Amino acid sequence: MKVLTVKETADVLKVQPQWVYRMIRNDGLPCIRLGRRLRIDEDSLLKWLAERRFVVGLRVSPVRVGTGG
Repeated sequence: MKVLTVKETADVLKVQPQWVYRMIRNDGLPCIRLGRRLRIDEDSLLKWLAERRFVVGLRVSPVRVGTGG
């Protein structure tokens, strides 16, 4: 199991950390609370993203996390 910080999750998704906090609070992004710190399990993040994937035209764009970089 690989866990990411909120900042690492934001970097992977190319969004602001505030967006990640908002998704945790309002949209059910799964997280692990360790005291006052939040961590996001990479497998849970991938599943959460896949559930929210949508079709653009005729193509479905897969989301890849943790490849390179």
